[in-house]
Amino acid sequence: MREYIDLYMLDGRPTGERILRGAPVPEGRMRLGVRVWLRNRKGEYAISQRQADRRSHPLFWEATGGGVSAGETPRLAAVREVREELGISVPAARLRLIKKEMCFDGVEQLYVYFAPCDALLIKSRLQKEEVRDAKWATIDEIRRIEREGRFYGDPRETELIEGIIRGRK
Repeated sequence: MREYIDLYMLDGRPTGERILRGAPVPEGRMRLGVRVWLRNRKGEYAISQRQADRRSHPLFWEATGGGVSAGETPRLAAVREVREELGISVPAARLRLIKKEMCFDGVEQLYVYFAPCDALLIKSRLQKEEVRDAKWATIDEIRRIEREGRFYGDPRETELIEGIIRGRK
């Protein structure tokens, strides 16, 4: 099945244009992406390991994420990515936007979400095409994986989340 994405002006306005997922983004346009940090009551974060045959960053660990499909909002894309990749259902209302940034040389606006979640990570539910493994990891473990050069993404985002958690107490 061919997947399409919507294109946006660099100021965030929709263009009404669509391209195939994976096609180059035209000059002066951008696409949308999401990353989702799930945190359990123990203070651990759900991370997944990319499959060995992935074109970019094979076998790296990361927080769940992906591209926003045509006609989809970033929040709904976050729900879909967590369900597809980890087999976990997270209600859209539980997602909290913690950061929005331009990345990939200015062709993607990334929406970074956080949600509390105590679901089990069950290997048989993982999206086999993209995810080799998944686990709950402490911040220290995530930082160690990053120091070893095996983490894809920005683990400093966990500091934003921890600030949010502390602010609630």
